[in-house]
Amino acid sequence: MNRNENFTFYNRVSNDGAVLYRHKMFTFAMLDGEAEHLSSVLREHKVTERLKIGILIGNTPLFLCSLLAVAKLKAAGVLLSTYSKKYEIEKHLYDTGVRILISDNKSSALIQSLSYHKNILYSASDPIIGDIAIWRIEHQGEDIFAQGHGDNWLDKEFIVQFTSGVSGTSKIVTRSYNNVIDEIINFSNTISLTKGDVCICPAPLFHAYGLINSFLASFYRGAKLVLMDKFVPNDLTNLIKRYRPTIFIGVPFMYNLLNKAFLPVGEDFSSLRLSFSAGAKLPKETAENFYKRFGVRINQLYGSTETGVMALNLYNNGTIDFDSVGKPVEGRIIKIVDNDGHELPPYKKGEIKIKSPGTTKGYLNMPEINKRVFRDGCFFTGDVGWMDPNNNLYITGRKSSFINVAGLKVDPSEIESVLLSNSSIRECAVVGVPGKSCGEIIKAYVTAEGKVSIKELAKYCRERLADYKVPREIEFIEELPKSPTGKILRKYLIGEGKE
Repeated sequence: MNRNENFTFYNRVSNDGAVLYRHKMFTFAMLDGEAEHLSSVLREHKVTERLKIGILIGNTPLFLCSLLAVAKLKAAGVLLSTYSKKYEIEKHLYDTGVRILISDNKSSALIQSLSYHKNILYSASDPIIGDIAIWRIEHQGEDIFAQGHGDNWLDKEFIVQFTSGVSGTSKIVTRSYNNVIDEIINFSNTISLTKGDVCICPAPLFHAYGLINSFLASFYRGAKLVLMDKFVPNDLTNLIKRYRPTIFIGVPFMYNLLNKAFLPVGEDFSSLRLSFSAGAKLPKETAENFYKRFGVRINQLYGSTETGVMALNLYNNGTIDFDSVGKPVEGRIIKIVDNDGHELPPYKKGEIKIKSPGTTKGYLNMPEINKRVFRDGCFFTGDVGWMDPNNNLYITGRKSSFINVAGLKVDPSEIESVLLSNSSIRECAVVGVPGKSCGEIIKAYVTAEGKVSIKELAKYCRERLADYKVPREIEFIEELPKSPTGKILRKYLIGEGKE
């Protein structure tokens, strides 16, 4: 029997505290009751189990109840970013065929501005979960129902998410109930999550990391979730002091801000047994400075929208290695392969391939890409890295990010490491741009903390890199374009992301 058949969240009628939001505690019974009511409202409006339901809500209990209501209906939740603009929301609704949308009060103005015809099916100001609206959206997009294999509801789609589109167009990823449940169970087992844990999460819930590795995993094991709707270093510090969380779900830029924040003397993070970082590369300097200041090691978590969590650095061998993203999570098999798909030995750099029951079957409406990256039951991530003999994974970059300089392949992460070793550089991103004659040249975008000139940076690189790896163009930029999780969006630096 599939173990997922018997999957259930922690006692849903329990009066134990489940979620703490703005210093108010919500019990499992309260949230389950609200989700039941919301699912009844959706049923009244003819929402079937095969329908896709959009959710445009921030990090609030309403988001949690909305997704639980979707699960009660055995429908699919399309998780929309609250950072998205009108154009992006319209495109996502059209591409996924969403016609029913749940929103909170903050999103109502954005929905009202959509060029599609819309009307409110239901609205209420709930004393527990706040303002809610259910909309019907009319557009010409195809009616795409949630797909499944056979009659088993576990094989049907549960969540629909969008990749960050770091180097190109955002892709639509659908994951089934089986995919998500498998990740919840195996992640919880790997980190030994218990009812006694308290998880604090400022990471966005529309992202797989915040959604599954904090909310759904906590609900599964009966742990408490301290939910933050925005990240402010002093707010986080106060919450840690008051509620003593054991797990922090963060992203690199949050750790960077904490390192630099002016916080009260004697801030105490010692309750944290795990401090996860995901969504973007964690600079080694950030991890080292956080450890020096707070005495807490950052646990890198490697995952993707397509697969969920793949590897964790839990420092099980007792050593501190800030460069590694750790070992594969329970149930995941990670291999390093060459361009022909052949497995490479330890220390050899190649593409990261993963086999996992948590992986999506493929991108929506992208058959050619699916043939290339989903093969033989595995997902070819496009990430480049290597493994040591102890099965620890190290990530060095993206396959698609490599720059072709006169026939020589250049890994931009190598140049970025050199630039970041200069104390005057806060952040940087290296990309390939068309040269004047042919091929690509290397361009570096940098944000500076101190006084440094382009000439000085070029000299700094020439002293540390082969000539063909030295950036031919260096541009100072105030801020690098980033996703909500802090991942640098290179497509905007090379012009592909412009409308």
